[in-house]
Parts: sequence; C-alpha cells; structure tokens
Amino acid sequence: MSKKQKALLALQIACGVLLAVLPFVDQARINRYTDDDIRKHLYTFVLRYNLYLAVICGGLVAFAPALKDIFYPREKNKQVREKIMETMMEELFGGQRQNVRITIFKDAGVFVHSWIYLRLLAANIRAGRKWLPPRGKYVYVKERLGTEFSRSKTFFYYSPATRKKCHGVAGIVRQSLEVMILKNLPDIEGIDLRTLNMANKRSPDVRAVQDYIDQSYLRDFESLKRIHSPARHFYGSILQNNESPKGVLVIDSVQNDCPFEDPLVLKRLSYYSSLFTPTM
Repeated sequence: MSKKQKALLALQIACGVLLAVLPFVDQARINRYTDDDIRKHLYTFVLRYNLYLAVICGGLVAFAPALKDIFYPREKNKQVREKIMETMMEELFGGQRQNVRITIFKDAGVFVHSWIYLRLLAANIRAGRKWLPPRGKYVYVKERLGTEFSRSKTFFYYSPATRKKCHGVAGIVRQSLEVMILKNLPDIEGIDLRTLNMANKRSPDVRAVQDYIDQSYLRDFESLKRIHSPARHFYGSILQNNESPKGVLVIDSVQNDCPFEDPLVLKRLSYYSSLFTPTM
C-alpha cells in the first residue's frame, strides 16, 4: 500500500469515527466540562458545525473509492517506471549506481510550475537581482535511480520557441524532441561551488566551471549549483504518450569512460525509452 493510499485510508477512518460521534454530542454533554477543559471547546465546535462536518465527512467517505481509482493507476505506472530503470541499470551499466544515474523528467503542470517560479523569484530577491525568472516552461525530476538524492528538486527551463534559451540536456531534448549525447565534459567534482568566486576569471577552477556550464547548456552558475553531482557524460531522449511529449529520459555518468559510445547500448536505450511511453 502506497503512502497516498495509507493517508486516504486514515482519512476514511477519521471521518467514520467523527460521523459515529456526531449524534452523541449535545449541550448536556458539553456542560459536564469546565471552561479550561479542551474537550468542552472541541465538543462545542463539533455541535456548532455538525451539519457541515456531517456533509464533508460523508462526502469523503462516499467518494474515497473514486479517489483510489485516481491514485492507483498513477502508483502502478510509477512502479513500472521504477522496474524499467532498475532493469536498465543492471543490463546496460552493470548496476553501477554510484557512477550512473537514470532520471525521468516530467513536464511541470500548473502547480509545480508555480512552485518553481516562486522559488526562482525568491532566490532572485535574496540575491538582490532585479529581474524576473523566465516565464517559459519547465521539466522537473519525477523519478530517479542511482543516487542518494532520489527526491531531488532539480528542474530545468525550456522555451518551446528557441533552443538557445533552454537549460541543460533535459531542457534541450524537451524542446527539440531529439536524442542528445554529450561526452567528456570537464571534471569539476572536486570544486566547491558554494565558495567559488566566478568573478575571478583567472582561476583555473572558474575556467573549468565556466567550460562545464557552456558545454552542458546550463546557461548560468545558479543552475549548476542546483545539481548535486555534476556528470561528465549525458544521454537524453524524449518520452511521449499518444505521440504527445510528456517528459525526458536523461542518463548521466561520472565515469572517465563514456558509457554511450557502444552502438548496442544506444540501441537498447532507444528500446527502453519506448517502454516508458504507456506510463507517462
């Protein structure tokens, strides 16, 4: 049972208990308690709004099965995607989860898009920047395998109109709808990005980081700082459902040798990408 299903079951139980208690709450029961007893205030609230509580709880109990029908297919699709990623990791990359990361990026809906925009706006305000975040579209991490940051909040901007404004492999693949491979990016794993002064153009670390930003299409230093583990090699392909783009599959590696040079691996990646289609 998933967390959402458990939460829904707990809500059903709570509503059922409240519906069972409502008929027994009256003024006589309330008068048994003193003013400093929290039970008096609780029963007073229940008695005052008993009609509204009955309607709300009854509605939740009645419509809970319908909510299960909504959540269950999503949970099953998630399980299928996780199984596909685990199989990919074992077959194509020898289970090297410390070196290879498989990520599914999904198109941001209204609520996720709003959260991303407000987060970027708050970051601009804290940094004293006077410009607004870009008002295009975003893709965000939906599922990830091969890293301790499985619940990453990484996201990338993409512009449907032009590739030049898209951020990262995920953003460019989402805009172009094409497979993309990047190899042998600069190794910046040992550079502390939190203390790096990008204004010092003569620093070897600054030059390496700037080269990484340019070659990985991250566009700016802030986008790089949101990434927990900068990879050296990338593979990206579009994920569709009913011929409509829904997200991006990105596989990255921190290994010295690029794992995407083998034609057989690329052929199998294309096959696995198609398996994600019905789950999106």
